[in-house]
Amino acid sequence: MGNMWGLLNFIALFGYGCVDLPKLLWNNANPDERLAQCHIKASQIDTRKTEARAELAKLMNKAVSALRILPADHPMEAYLNIVVGKCPVDFDLEAATATLGASEARAAKWTVDDVTYSRVSELHRDVKAAILSLARTQTEWQINAEVAFDMEDVLQNRVDSSRRFRSSWRPPAPPVCGHILESAEWYWKVRFRKAMYRASSLLTALLSGVFVWSEIMIFANPRLSAFAYVFVEGMSWWAIQVAAFSCVGYMAACAYYTLFRLKLFNFVQVHFAQQTDPYSLLFVATLVARIAAPLCYNFLSLINAKQKTYFHHLMGSMDAVPLLGSWVNAFVPCLVVVFVTFTAFNLWSRLLSKLPFGQHVAADPDSEELLGEGQRLLKDVKRRLAQWPASPNTPPLSPVSPTSKRYTRTAPGRPHLKVTSFEPVGLSRSVSVNTVSDGADGEAAGAGVTEESSLASTGKRLFSVVKSKMSAVKSSGGYLALPRLHLGFT
Repeated sequence: MGNMWGLLNFIALFGYGCVDLPKLLWNNANPDERLAQCHIKASQIDTRKTEARAELAKLMNKAVSALRILPADHPMEAYLNIVVGKCPVDFDLEAATATLGASEARAAKWTVDDVTYSRVSELHRDVKAAILSLARTQTEWQINAEVAFDMEDVLQNRVDSSRRFRSSWRPPAPPVCGHILESAEWYWKVRFRKAMYRASSLLTALLSGVFVWSEIMIFANPRLSAFAYVFVEGMSWWAIQVAAFSCVGYMAACAYYTLFRLKLFNFVQVHFAQQTDPYSLLFVATLVARIAAPLCYNFLSLINAKQKTYFHHLMGSMDAVPLLGSWVNAFVPCLVVVFVTFTAFNLWSRLLSKLPFGQHVAADPDSEELLGEGQRLLKDVKRRLAQWPASPNTPPLSPVSPTSKRYTRTAPGRPHLKVTSFEPVGLSRSVSVNTVSDGADGEAAGAGVTEESSLASTGKRLFSVVKSKMSAVKSSGGYLALPRLHLGFT
């Protein structure tokens, strides 16, 4: 029964991948289309990044508000210090929380009785999830910006008569053999890459058609399977190994391609650059292991292997499924036609649009508006990238966030609470928190606060201290303690 369930999962994943993989290769061959997709994606990523920053600011505001009302030596103070210490040192909390609405600001208020262990642990969990979401959007933005700039360079180098690839955002090639590298890059990206993508797309489309036909023939007539005529008696050992590796490799590529692109309502999703959460990794690893054996069984059915192989001897027989019979192993592969049809004609989105919970999933945004917004964002990033040597404190591959006044929390009869600086002390982070009494007109609060250095510059100093300490601890064979956050009122 487990093998039958794994076979059904494999057929579903393979049915999507054998259609979408050739389509992806064909679309990647056109730099104009890829550039337009990057512009649309840039606008969508920027929206998600803004939402992630607002969510993190709201949660950190709640943590600081709870820490503010606690009396001295409260048992929850140490746990709240851990929560506040999760805030990235390069995160502009003041600018982000300045955009919070009145309702969100009221929701951040706590009473002493509200600060319980369960609520602080929930806040800690939400803060970690928000930090991971923000890191994902930042990584996705950087990857998308690099692809967009590379496509722009490809379009500009089409008319270059010198046949040397000139990049508008990367550092120049080294003087030694630099012209050879630029020429090789020009021939690959301008001349050969498009043809290779198109040839790969046609080849994978042909293989997908052969595999779909053979899957249907498992139930209709196994002798009509295309692979039954490839694997015949009298083949040499090397020919069998090469043919089996190619067939099983393509089946696994289509199935795992779908698995790595799987999105289940933002609960399970694989991200680039080590940004995948543990639950998604475990879920994907479970499916990878679950469909491995059924994939091999399905391949043996495709080649119509009548005699028992060593795989059958090792894994056992899959001829009989309890309560269902052996015909299920031949019928389930025919369902690949359903998944191929739904993917080829985009019927999944149309089906979701008819469901109550699918109206937001299948919504089609205004592509022209997103395209223009993405072009503006990437153009601004490229302009700052050209000024990168002159302004090293500004990350060039991140979207510009609007500047705002320094963040202050005011309440009648209560002091201002302001995180003014991060100062590295050994292996610990020290946060200086200033309190200024409210005046009748609020002018005394502004006069008592001095401007400090930005979180970005102090964060760099902190990282340099921690890095030096890590090197010293590693050389001595010890361990490095986690950074602690000290809050003090002056």
